[in-house]
Amino acid sequence: MNRKITLIVVGGIVGLLIALQFRSYAGVEALLARDVSENDVLSTIYVLKMANQSLKQDISDLETQLSQYSDQTSAYETLVAEIEKNELLLGLKPIFGPGLEVIVNNELNVELMVDLTNEWWGAGAEAISVNDLRLTEIANSFTMLNDLLLLDGNILEVPYKFTIIGDSEVLENQLLQPGGTLDRLEAESTPITE
Repeated sequence: MNRKITLIVVGGIVGLLIALQFRSYAGVEALLARDVSENDVLSTIYVLKMANQSLKQDISDLETQLSQYSDQTSAYETLVAEIEKNELLLGLKPIFGPGLEVIVNNELNVELMVDLTNEWWGAGAEAISVNDLRLTEIANSFTMLNDLLLLDGNILEVPYKFTIIGDSEVLENQLLQPGGTLDRLEAESTPITE
């Protein structure tokens, strides 16, 4: 019985191989039956080569465009950041954050106003306002007209309220330094509150 099964299996495999062999010959005959000339092959190769070069050029052009768009996006983001920074410096946008508020209850002269604000700028102040008038790149000039203290033409009246945005500890330490502006204000008997 094992012999019959073995013969059947071997016969099936031989039959399968013969069928595959005929199929292979049929494929070869089909290839040989085709009328393929050498010129057709060369022209096909040439067309494929030209198409390949064209695709490489398209890829290069697209990479260049992508690089330009990336550069433009980067330039745009830089420009927006610069505009926002300048709007803050010019006082066109409000600034919020920690800081210090100092109120001076007596008259100040231009020299003391400039010294106070310069000390705070030097201590890293991000923004300073006096009586709600913000010091900016443009509006930063203290002057006296008769007995009036002006900030770019705006009259400043007592009490002077300084609002300083920045690290409050650093700003306060700057104000309280020995021999600093606070000592000068106290020497002139100018009451100051914090």
